[in-house]
Amino acid sequence: MMVIMDFTLKSILLYSLLGALVVAAVFAIGVIADRQRDRHRAEMAAWASAHGMQYLAYSDQLAKQWTGQPFVESKSAQAVDILSGSTPGGHPFWSYVYKYIVGTDDNYYTVQKWILVLQMPRILPWLTVVFETFGAKLAQAFGGEDIKVESDDFNKAYRVQSGSPQFALAVLNPSVIDWLLGHGRTLVPFRIVGQNMIWWGEGEPDYEQMPGQISALEALIKHIPSFVWDDYGKAGRDQPHLIEATAGKETR
Repeated sequence: MMVIMDFTLKSILLYSLLGALVVAAVFAIGVIADRQRDRHRAEMAAWASAHGMQYLAYSDQLAKQWTGQPFVESKSAQAVDILSGSTPGGHPFWSYVYKYIVGTDDNYYTVQKWILVLQMPRILPWLTVVFETFGAKLAQAFGGEDIKVESDDFNKAYRVQSGSPQFALAVLNPSVIDWLLGHGRTLVPFRIVGQNMIWWGEGEPDYEQMPGQISALEALIKHIPSFVWDDYGKAGRDQPHLIEATAGKETR
C-alpha cells in the first residue's frame, strides 16, 4: 500500500513539474514574441521616419475600411505596419499589411496581403481591373461581368468590372490600355473605390518596390483624361482621411 501511495505521489509531482515547465515555456515564447514584435515596430518606425513617412503599428478601423477584393468579411482581419506619406505630386498614400485567418481553431493558416492606397483628386465610380484567370473565366460562364475594350490583348490579359461601363471605357482609353499592357502592367490588380485607388499583392511587402508601385498608381491618375474627372468626378476631401489606431486588444 505504501508503495502504491509513493508511486502516486511521485506521479503527481512529475505531472505538476511537467505542467509548470509547459507554462514556463509558453510564457517564454510569449515574451520572445513580444520582444520581436516591439523590435520590428521600432525598426519600421525608424525606417518610415528616415523616408519621410509616418508609421502606425495597427488600426482596427483600416482593417474594415473596404469590402470586395482583396478584402474579406472576417473578425480576424487586421491592418498592421501602416505607412503613410505623400507622393511627389502631392497625393496622400498608405501602405499596410492586411491579414486574416482561414480555417478552424485546430486547423488554420494566415493569409497576408500587401495593400497600397492612393488618394485621388476626386471621387469616381468604382472600377476593378484584375488578371484574367481560370476562376474569372468560370465566373463569366455563369454570368459574371467582364467589360470588353477595343483590344483583344487587353481582354485576354485582364478582367474589368465597374458600376458604370461607360466610365470604365472612358478610363481605359487606348493610351491607358497600351500603358497597362506595357510598363503599367505592374499596377494590376487595382481598384478605384470612391476617392481611393487600391493595389494589392500577395504575401510580405517589398518596400524596395514601393516607390515604383506608388509611382504607377500616380501615373494612372495622370493617364485618366481630364473630361473623365469633369464628367464622372465628385468633390472629395481636401485633406487626407487620417487613419488612427482604435482601442482594443491586438490579436497576433
